[in-house]
Amino acid sequence: MKQLAWLVIAAALPLLAGGQPARGPLSLAFGGLCQDYLEACGCGGHNAGGLARRGAILADWRAKTPGTKVVIEAGDLGQREDRLPVTARCLARLGVDVVALSAQDVDDWTKLGPVLGAHLLAATCLVPPAGEPAVSAAQVIETGGWKVGVLSATPGRLADPDLQDALGAGVARLRADGCDLAVLVSHLGSEVTASLLSRLPAERRPGVVLLATDSDFTEPPAERDGVLWLSQARRARSVAFVDVANDGQRQARAMLVEDGPHDAVIDAWVDDYYRRVRDGESTASPTAAQVAFARPASCVECHGRAVTAWRSHAHAQAVTTLEQRGRDVAGCMGCHDETFRRAGVRPPAGGDRGVQCATCHDGLEAHLKSPRNVKPKARGKAGCESCHTTENSPHWDYSKYRASVLGACQGRPQARLTAPAAPRG
Repeated sequence: MKQLAWLVIAAALPLLAGGQPARGPLSLAFGGLCQDYLEACGCGGHNAGGLARRGAILADWRAKTPGTKVVIEAGDLGQREDRLPVTARCLARLGVDVVALSAQDVDDWTKLGPVLGAHLLAATCLVPPAGEPAVSAAQVIETGGWKVGVLSATPGRLADPDLQDALGAGVARLRADGCDLAVLVSHLGSEVTASLLSRLPAERRPGVVLLATDSDFTEPPAERDGVLWLSQARRARSVAFVDVANDGQRQARAMLVEDGPHDAVIDAWVDDYYRRVRDGESTASPTAAQVAFARPASCVECHGRAVTAWRSHAHAQAVTTLEQRGRDVAGCMGCHDETFRRAGVRPPAGGDRGVQCATCHDGLEAHLKSPRNVKPKARGKAGCESCHTTENSPHWDYSKYRASVLGACQGRPQARLTAPAAPRG
């Protein structure tokens, strides 16, 4: 796991209550923006994110970090009702103290609220769902002699001036309640958040801002006008920590949730989820053979060596790879199999499956009718990137992959493009 950024500040955290420092050190962990993302895709290597990886990181943090610990989830849990229960169950195992709701969470509260409640997960938002008393404007976490207040700001029913007033009033209420630290989780974007804070007096600003972003990575922690800023990458790809020592010195760091140990219990829950999804989908498609396109068998007569080499290539084994991992579900099959990509039906159990000649070449049917006069057209980089996105293949190298694919097309079996994934645990 790669630590991307850290920041050490000698000054004490602003104690909103102005009282004596709390006993022992305080450590806060920030994560979130799950967005239905239970685990990293695994294609292309070095994918970031995943609840099981985050579970292992937080377990290590709890074991090695002294003092009081608070876990704050940045919300935006996702829209898929079938994934919300397993997401909430995992968050409860992570020891999340409060979920700072996003605008999407607020919109989906009728289905999200009962799921969070079932796992005793508290929620907060300055713009709560209409008529929903269970969602408070601020949540106070009181533990180990510390009182930490958490607020969430989202776009929605409040105009900027009203949201500014709500934020200032929320921090003021936390101060009146004797909180040591106010944390704002902002889903408003950097510019809007900075503008809101700039118009508030210093005593009504939070001590820490966690900014939800659409980035694949995380920015270094930064100090601005007495406020510590952290960022959270999309799809749960990063975590951040703030440690406060007895002498007031604080250290902030942010890191990607990259390859590393997994929480075995969370892995089992996620595996079970995919098993149930797989069982709920059709295990065989009687119409698969009716999906018409030029399959490798059509190319054998003229390109026998290429077809033989391709059938041993990783792309041609893409469905088998999913089956071995228990992830041969519709959400993954579209990139792993040409039959599914074209018609949304599973390939037959035997014969050619996976990425095939027709995946990379347009015009094969015309070429087969007139081989000498019509040449197929390669789909090129754009065609590859329809599946090899930054999210699915963050370290994908087009020139390297192209050389491997061309080698197979020229009849040369290719070695693995990436090292096998490290075992879980």
